[in-house]
Amino acid sequence: MFAALSPALVSGCSASIDGTGKANPSDLAAHQAEVRQQHIHDVTVKACQDFRDGRIQVIRALNDFVDAYNTEHGYDGPTAGPKLTTALETIDKWTGTVGRDLVPEVKPEIKTVLEAWRKAAGEVGDSLKRKDEADALNPKGDALNKAADAAQEACAPY
Repeated sequence: MFAALSPALVSGCSASIDGTGKANPSDLAAHQAEVRQQHIHDVTVKACQDFRDGRIQVIRALNDFVDAYNTEHGYDGPTAGPKLTTALETIDKWTGTVGRDLVPEVKPEIKTVLEAWRKAAGEVGDSLKRKDEADALNPKGDALNKAADAAQEACAPY
């Protein structure tokens, strides 16, 4: 079943390489700094991309719910109820996803605006769970829009 492996013999090499096998400390420091900067950039890009994706999904789910709420004049209509559930699940999913992206290396100015968006989305979700009336819910929706706009602007370079 298994063939026996035989040792291979390397022949014909007559040159060797000079050196110590140790990195130049200044080259190593520069390389480490470059790798760290790339990592900071990469985790920031991921957080911003997930925010952008999540923002779209949250807006769609909220708008679908609001349309059903307005049509059915309340939270508990045959369409509004399921759309409320979908909106809450979407908020939870995307605020969680973005939250997990906010590792310590994410640029602080991005982390700040994404945390503000997560907080505002969570407050909308809490208001929906309580089935608040429009006069209580609308200011939270406005705050969510402002937080999303700020995050969108801050994430534009990423």
